[in-house]
Amino acid sequence: MNFIKGAIIGSAITAGVLMTYGDSIKANKKKMMKTGKRLMKKMGVTAL
Repeated sequence: MNFIKGAIIGSAITAGVLMTYGDSIKANKKKMMKTGKRLMKKMGVTAL
């Protein structure tokens, strides 16, 4: 019983961490794309 309880709590904590990490990655990706597009525009490269 203790093993099952530990597995459930551990998986819940892992899921929470992954969700938080995923949100921060999405925000950083958006910021990086914006910076990249700005840099390309500055350099005169046209994107398709």
